[in-house]
Amino acid sequence: MIIIPIKLSSIKLNPNYNKFGNYKVLDKIETRFKYEGKPLDWITKAIENDFNNKYNLNEFLVTQYGIINNDEIACEGVIHNPHNIPKQFFTKGFKIETDNRHFSIPYWENQQYFFKYTKVKLKCFGCNTLVNIYNIINIDSFNKCPECESLDSFVDYKYEKIEDALKRKENKK
Repeated sequence: MIIIPIKLSSIKLNPNYNKFGNYKVLDKIETRFKYEGKPLDWITKAIENDFNNKYNLNEFLVTQYGIINNDEIACEGVIHNPHNIPKQFFTKGFKIETDNRHFSIPYWENQQYFFKYTKVKLKCFGCNTLVNIYNIINIDSFNKCPECESLDSFVDYKYEKIEDALKRKENKK
């Protein structure tokens, strides 16, 4: 059995060890629009649900609508794809706002050290190719060669534990 050693120079103390923290994760991006001005044909049709295959409900949805002064309208709604805002929203009278909504995932940092393993190549018994350990495909408890796809065609190996690497580092001093 081969033990893949930790690169001693890569061992660093984790400054956040034994601390609580929060990962901030993007939940969704919501893009809203507001319009005040003369009635626009495509907005009126959208409000009346008359999309005639030209106005796609998947692009936007009018959520509020009202008439101002007999000849102007006010409306607001949601644009469903903030990465592909329809060009008609870039006309006079429109305001577009985007809100990136996040949520937090609490975590307890319990990894005391950061470290990297030494780069090692193992020889495949099936094709005699030297394969970087990081390229060997692990499927359940089997190793698969990325070159010839042979199963379990490498010498058995395991990764060194950080405790053992710290002892080695201490003995080198």
